[in-house]
Amino acid sequence: MVVEPLMWIRLAAQRALQAATLLLGATLLAFLLMRLAPGDPFSALAANPRVRPEDVALLRDRWGLDRPLPVQYVIWLQALLQGDLGRSIRTGQPVLEVVARALGPTLELTGAAALLALGAALTLGLLAALRPHSGLDRAVTAGAYLVLSLPVFLWAFLLTLAFSVGWGVLPSAGYGEPGRPFSLGDHLRHLVLPAATLALPLAAAWSRYVRAGFLGVLARGHIRAARARGLPPAVVLLRHALPDAVTPLLGVVAVELPQVLTGAVVTETVFAWPGLGRVMQTALLGRDYPVVMGVLVFVTTLTILASLAADLLHGALDPRVRHG
Repeated sequence: MVVEPLMWIRLAAQRALQAATLLLGATLLAFLLMRLAPGDPFSALAANPRVRPEDVALLRDRWGLDRPLPVQYVIWLQALLQGDLGRSIRTGQPVLEVVARALGPTLELTGAAALLALGAALTLGLLAALRPHSGLDRAVTAGAYLVLSLPVFLWAFLLTLAFSVGWGVLPSAGYGEPGRPFSLGDHLRHLVLPAATLALPLAAAWSRYVRAGFLGVLARGHIRAARARGLPPAVVLLRHALPDAVTPLLGVVAVELPQVLTGAVVTETVFAWPGLGRVMQTALLGRDYPVVMGVLVFVTTLTILASLAADLLHGALDPRVRHG
């Protein structure tokens, strides 16, 4: 009775240490890549003949850009450990406020996309597994490969062309109708296209894992025994097959989570969605180092926490993970 909690504590401690190491490595790599790239936030200003070089030097000194790279990183890391992400070079706003303001729309978009993708993947994967090698199975497989073969921005263009330009049933961009009071119905209409665009490649990939998982589970002895006892097919699927078939998908979802956030950058840009993707794009174009690092910390932390939660949940559902 005492061993099980100790195993949970050991598993959680191992995952937390791995998460901290991964976060440190990700921030260090991003920091070096940005600083080693040609130019800095004040390069365009320095190229202006009307600006004195000493003024540019003062700006670089004020933001600490004239110090050695290791010193810059240590200073940034110390501030991070104190909960300070710095201020935007472009606007002067605290980075924490900039990221917090954009975090809600991004979580809303990725959450809606993940729910759509899971629903579609479970439905299509189960239907394909119930009739393997049938016309339906081949159609689901071909559709998944077609979706995965095209980039996200192209699907965004096609969906916009069909539902916004062609049929005019959905808005093409924005968080809501400009100039009008907030309306939940109007907001949800603006959410449909970006969420569907982001969900398409996820649903295509996850449906293949669901199909394979159900095919493996449905061939097991306890499923055949349940059917032999005369249990209704729905009970066999939902109570006996579904938990075993879906458990491996948790690890896949955790691995695919970075793709959701990466795809959100493109999707938010195309659909003018005011999330972290647009903030990151603007910061990268302007070489706004503090904002780029702030967004990176939040995205990496969310990814790590989601992976950690998936590992712990997987351990709860599968004893082999805990004891292995």
